[in-house]
Amino acid sequence: MVQFNKSVIDLIKQRSSWRAYRSGPLEPKVLDALKKHFAEDRPGPFNCEARFHLITRQVGDVGKARKIGTYGTITGAENYIVGVIKQDEKALENFGYLMEETILYATALNLGTCWLGGALHRDDLAKEISPAPDEYIPAMTPVGRIAEKRGIQDHILRWSVRSENRKPWEELFFAGQFSKLLKKNEAGAYAEALEMVRLAPSASNRQPWRILQEEKKPFYHFYLQRNSLYGQIAKNVLQAEDIQRLDMGIAMCHFEKTAQELDLKGEWTQATPPAIALPPKTEYCVSWRGR
Repeated sequence: MVQFNKSVIDLIKQRSSWRAYRSGPLEPKVLDALKKHFAEDRPGPFNCEARFHLITRQVGDVGKARKIGTYGTITGAENYIVGVIKQDEKALENFGYLMEETILYATALNLGTCWLGGALHRDDLAKEISPAPDEYIPAMTPVGRIAEKRGIQDHILRWSVRSENRKPWEELFFAGQFSKLLKKNEAGAYAEALEMVRLAPSASNRQPWRILQEEKKPFYHFYLQRNSLYGQIAKNVLQAEDIQRLDMGIAMCHFEKTAQELDLKGEWTQATPPAIALPPKTEYCVSWRGR
């Protein structure tokens, strides 16, 4: 299990998407810490294979900077974390969990990051990290010392995806059925874990997760509520995989890491979800069975 040098709850609140960085290489001890983290045995909740690489791009090399697919939205960053997975039924959710865990680890090192899952020039990246025929690059992130101020473009992008806004509690968490809202006092000790899910990042800040607590039990069913228009854009315009499944892994990471910090025992399971009516475009993903 990954050990953080700070409170996970504090790291989740501290983490933000940064697109402007101070140029210059990272300190050797920081690079060593990241590489040591990459080398840890981390199977993730679905035990799917994933590996991470640290690649370097010189700030002045405009051609290479464009090839990673940032198209000018990332400035100053020289280091990027690139993830690779094998195709598997739950590989994207598992990768979302592991990548967010890595991003929180980088946050604990006082580094900035920003999820990049679309418009990546994966063929160019593949030349550096040599994925196997059955492997795929789902996402990456710049990693570095953040600039003192956000650039104008960064502010515009954050405004366009509503980065500072999060859906209210009552749109995300439910009790027994989707027609009944889950109140914070009904969640008990898990209220903080759910709040950290609410604060989790997601593609275009869509927050596609919906969580159902069984009546008076620490048993939580995670559902994905799809945005069909966003899915079409991600696939046809960005040439990206099912990004919203990555978002589910991010939510799982925030939930479990917070539960571990609060000493709430439990495990992920592929349960039989309750036989209830589901909202449109909503599908079951996974469950957390508390002990």
